[in-house]
Amino acid sequence: MSITITNKLIIEEAEKHGISHEILSEKHNLIALKHKDKEIITRRAVTPASSAVLFYTANHKDATYEILNHYGFSVPKTIAVPNIVEAKDAAKKIGYPVVVKPEDGAHGEGVTINVADEEMLRISYMEAFNVNQKDVLIQRFIPGDDYRVLVVDYKVLAIAKRVPCNIVADGKSNIEDLIENENQNPLRGKGHQKAMTSIVLDEHVEQFLKSQNLTLKSIPDDGEQIFLRENANLSTGGEAYDVTDMAHKDNIKILENMSKALNARVTGIDIRCTDISKKFDDDDYAVIETNVSPGIRMHHFPSRGKSRNIAKAILELLFPEAVS
Repeated sequence: MSITITNKLIIEEAEKHGISHEILSEKHNLIALKHKDKEIITRRAVTPASSAVLFYTANHKDATYEILNHYGFSVPKTIAVPNIVEAKDAAKKIGYPVVVKPEDGAHGEGVTINVADEEMLRISYMEAFNVNQKDVLIQRFIPGDDYRVLVVDYKVLAIAKRVPCNIVADGKSNIEDLIENENQNPLRGKGHQKAMTSIVLDEHVEQFLKSQNLTLKSIPDDGEQIFLRENANLSTGGEAYDVTDMAHKDNIKILENMSKALNARVTGIDIRCTDISKKFDDDDYAVIETNVSPGIRMHHFPSRGKSRNIAKAILELLFPEAVS
């Protein structure tokens, strides 16, 4: 077992500023950072700056929605259900298409978006339930693109547009071979050890290809871009494009106010909207979830756009006397 890339980036940045480190546990991703007589233990991007309430709400997505809704921010209509019968009722009440996700989950595990009928609802419900055997959330699907907003000390420092995993055809290879070739990319690896995660073949990929009248053995035309999933999590092979400088200034203010409402000094806010460069309209944007331990690799190593040094910002929050 080895430490995650987020910890590696924090350690590398710490060394530049005379902050020593000790790996306490690779299993639990714990590191001790020390400068002079000050020592702080962190776990990836989780620091003492994160409150216990933030931990609870981040791990219970419907609690986050209730807080944000209380303060007037846009969240998708969501119903927590304990079984498939109530899931079907909730989907009818909200209206297809819907999103199905575990109440408590991370890295997109058990999440299915744009669920259009009862057959897919049943499959999606079981996948979400099997993550932790808790309630499953049925949620209104928000059209648009998927964005991760990284906030440190209530300031938006980076915004990444997350793009679902995809391959570009060469006109000769079938989709399965193209995926295998892409997974040879040295930037890809298992889990969170490298800048990008390997593309995983599973039922979701096959079902999504089927919706495009494709299979793993199909040979697309040369240059054709084939998307393999609808969700854009990096943990399932997605990519990230830095769009920080494109964001509307009013949107930045709204996002910073969200972090204050949640008392979240270090957080990743996931939103969906049609265009980050246009001022948010309550009808076309919504907060999907917040993350108490946001991965920072997508901001340091975007597939396109400017790299953002989030590790330095986190260290500056923890050790302002050492980082300038």
